[in-house]
Formats: sequence, structure tokens, C-alpha cells
Amino acid sequence: SVSLLRLGTHAVFCNDVVRGDRQLREAVTRFKDVGEMWELQTALMMSAVNRFLSSDFRAAETVFEEMGAYGVQLNAIMHQGWALGWAPFCRYLTGQEDAATARASLNRALELSAQVNDILTEKSPPSFDASGPIDLFVYGHFHAASLDAIRRGGRVVASANPGTWIKRIRRVKAHFR
Repeated sequence: SVSLLRLGTHAVFCNDVVRGDRQLREAVTRFKDVGEMWELQTALMMSAVNRFLSSDFRAAETVFEEMGAYGVQLNAIMHQGWALGWAPFCRYLTGQEDAATARASLNRALELSAQVNDILTEKSPPSFDASGPIDLFVYGHFHAASLDAIRRGGRVVASANPGTWIKRIRRVKAHFR
């Protein structure tokens, strides 16, 4: 199921919406079958994004709402914020919701996202300090809310998005453009 999720996500990033949809739907079904609710939320998110990018806004809204319902059930604030950010925008794009109503939902989504530091703005601190060498590369995703940043000598050398699985950590020479 995790492999299907990763392959489906890769297909979305490659703009192969048909393959992405097929693999992500299968991942969603399997996660539901085995009761893996955390990865299910991620699979639902990617499935909804795939539908959104295909301009199937009504289907995307339905999947975003489903993900949000699981977020409430599991107290997954990040997923609740995502649902509140995306679903109203889908309704706005399809004329089901006016701009003021959508904006109010988006503001609530921003509040939820800020609670779990799932926002990136021009005022956010940089994830990496390019002034010195960075020799730690984090590949994959994390499922450890406490793992937010790895520090060496008082400075951040790697940061991780809490909420998915650790796959592999290895040293590499970093290059910045």
C-alpha cells in the first residue's frame, strides 16, 4: 500500500493523472482494508490533489472532505487544515461557495496549520543555512512529530516534515543554487 501511494504520488508529479488516479485509489482502498488511518490520510490528500490538478474540482472536494473527517477523528490537525484549505477553494471554483465564505474557511485552515507549524511564509526561518556545509540528507518522509530539525553546533543542518515515515538517512555533499 505504501508503495502504491509513493508510485501514485510520483505519477501525479509526472502529470500522469490516469496512472496516479488508479494507483492512489488502490492505495486508499488497501489502507482502509487494513485500518492504516494515518497513511490513508496522505493517500486521500494525494488523490484529491490529483483530481484537483485534473480540474475535477467536485471530486477533489469530496476527497478533501473525507480526508478532513479522518483528520477530526484522529485529531490530525495538519490534515484538518489541509481539508479546510482545499475543499472551500474547490467549492469556490465550482460556484458553490462565495469568496467571503471560502476566505473564512481558508483563514481557519491557516490557524490550524499554524498550530502545527505547517506553514511557510516569507517570515518563516529557512530550513537550511547555506552559509556553511550541510552534510546530512534526509530522504523519504517522517512519522515522528518530535523530529522537526536536526542541529549541529547550534545551527539547523536538516529539517523534516513531521507526519510520514523515515526511509533513509545518508551523508551527501549539499549544493545550493
